[in-house]
Order: sequence, then structure tokens, then C-alpha cells
Amino acid sequence: MKRCLVIAAAAVWVLAGCQRRTIFDGVAGESCEIHFSAGSLQLEAATKADVALEAGSTVRVVAYQRSGGAGQSDPALATDIFKAEATYKVQSDGTTLVPCDVDDEGVEIATAGAKGMELGNGTYDFYAYSPARKIEGDNQTVKGVAHGTDFLGAFVGSQVINRSSTSVRLLFEHECAKITFSVQPVEGGIESSDLFADSVVLHSLAVSPAGDYTIGGDLTPTVGGTDDKGVLKTFSYLDPSQKGKGASGSGIFLPKSAGAVPAEFYVKIGNARYKLTAELPSRAFEKGNDYRFTARVKNGSIDLMLDVLSWNEVDQDLGGFGGPNGTILVGTWGNVDWSGAVGTNPDVTDGVLEVGSWQSVAQDDSFIGSNGSGGVGGWGSVDSGSSVGQ
Repeated sequence: MKRCLVIAAAAVWVLAGCQRRTIFDGVAGESCEIHFSAGSLQLEAATKADVALEAGSTVRVVAYQRSGGAGQSDPALATDIFKAEATYKVQSDGTTLVPCDVDDEGVEIATAGAKGMELGNGTYDFYAYSPARKIEGDNQTVKGVAHGTDFLGAFVGSQVINRSSTSVRLLFEHECAKITFSVQPVEGGIESSDLFADSVVLHSLAVSPAGDYTIGGDLTPTVGGTDDKGVLKTFSYLDPSQKGKGASGSGIFLPKSAGAVPAEFYVKIGNARYKLTAELPSRAFEKGNDYRFTARVKNGSIDLMLDVLSWNEVDQDLGGFGGPNGTILVGTWGNVDWSGAVGTNPDVTDGVLEVGSWQSVAQDDSFIGSNGSGGVGGWGSVDSGSSVGQ
């Protein structure tokens, strides 16, 4: 009899457990914690890269539930129903996200008991961005994204959430453009034991900060005036053991629509500092691309070359060329006299010697832009072995 009672009690417990599972899966109001992870560096599709996040960066996730159940998502967020938002910090593995609190700029605040997102059963669309800047009261809008921030966005649609399915993998993509500048001597050209890039100033970039960003969308490209500038000022030697091989540095900028780009390039050879001015032909700087400018330094001239690559596909060995669409000759500084006999006198303020006379390459519609799209305001492409101006 006692053995029968034990068996009966066990059966009741199992039944109750199954009922709790059924109740959770079928009754509105029940919820469970959602576990988010970020993707690794690998190509998910031809036009979208899965970006590896930096440890310590922050992420904001916003969940919208499909109106009427498992229908189609509403990119305009007009009919889907906002359910929750939460902020997270990327762990050292670059993948795991744990709850954290942040300030309006998306910087982590050291607090105890940060809570993650909890959701009930349903089909959801998840929107995420990094860094986890403040989201406005409409739960859709983010303000204040500026140059210098690698702003990332992600969207995961049609995700079914229930007690047995609580994990969501977020695939991020860059919402800004990267610009890289390197200076390199051409073999048989100028000889220097210390060729270095000092700084680059680019004018008429996108207006910063950008206009409102809507989750799931893109930053709207703009083009500003000469005062809307960006500066590259952190460079490193391509080969520290052979400083004469040149240097490289990069910066992150908001996407820019087509327009000419006045620019100043500052180069150092030994202890001397030189200034090169140019107006780069009209083109757009598109999100997710790395625009790699290379100044090929010769005895009497400098060629400015360009490779356009996917940000995540860039080979960090900047010693060569060869973007997917070929290397582009942007223009040439001719009549360069490193002794200072040609060009303006040194600036009395900073001692910079301006050298060379700029000649841009005529714009050519044959240039194909990134991802195989037609380039707006394209620049003529040339063989990477070009010796124009040598």
C-alpha cells in the first residue's frame, strides 16, 4: 500500500510538471529570460557581413511582437507591438551578451542587478544596435550618432519564442564607412629611412552628428560644407623595423552622399613635414566599405590610389593593392620638389612646406562601385601597375 502511494505521488508530480509546461506555453503573461549572442566574423551573404563586436562594447535590443500573431514583420513599425528593450555588454569572447546598465551615450554604468529581457510566447522581430545609446520614447529612434563611432545595427525577424526556444543570435553590420590612408614609397623612387603620414583632413563629409536613426534602418547619407570635416591623426608604421616603407591609419565616418572632397594630406620625411592639397572627385562613402587611399611617393610626383573593399574583408597588409573592382587612380601631384624649390614657402606658423600641383583624373562612369553597384560620381580605374606621373 505504501509503495502504491509513493508511485501515485510521483505520477501527480510529473503530471503537475507537464501541466506547468503546458500552462507556460499556452497562457499569456508567462515569460522567460531571452539569451542574446552576437555573431562572429564571417560572411552571411554577399551584401551583409556578420561583424565581430569588441569586448566591452554595449548593445541595446528592442523587441516587437507581430500584430495578429505570426504574420509578416512591419519594417515601418506601424502595426507591430513594442514589447521590451534591454541593454547588454559584450564579453571577452566577443559573442556572449550579459545584461548591464548604460548612460545616454551607451557607456556602461557600474550597477548591481541589471536585468535582461523577458518575453512571453509569440513571434518577435528583434532590433539591436551598438553602442547602446539612449532610445527615444517612441522606442524606435536614436539620436546623436557622430563621426568616430563604429555604429552597428542588427535585425532578426520571425523569431519564435517559447520555453524551449529562448536564444537569439544577432548578426550585426556596420552603419558607417571606414577611410584608410597610407603613404608608401614606390620602388626605385624616393629613398628615406623614415617616411610617415602625419595627418589627413577631409572636408565636405557627412554632417555630424547624423539625423535620427530608426532601428532596423540605415543612417541617412548626407554631404556637408567645407566645415563638415574629418581628421585622421593616428598612424603607425607599416613595418616598424623598416620605417622607410611608410605608414597607415584609419578613421570611421558617417555615410556620405556624392560630392567633391577637398583634402589636405600631411606627410613627414625624416624631420621635414610636407602638405599636399587636393580636391578629390565626387563620390559617395557608403556604409560597410573601407575606402583605402594610398599615396605612392616618388622622386618628383605622388600618385593617389584608391581601393574600395568590404570593411570586414580588408587584408590588413597594406603593402599591396587589389580591391574587388580594381585599383583606382584618383589623381597625381606633379612637380614635387622635396627641397622646397617648387611650391609655396613654409608656413610661418607650423613650418609645413606645401609641395606639388594636384591634377585629378577625369570622372568616368565606367567605375563600378562597391558590391557591384554602379558608382555615383565614379572615378576612372587603372591597372594597379600604373606609373602615372613617375
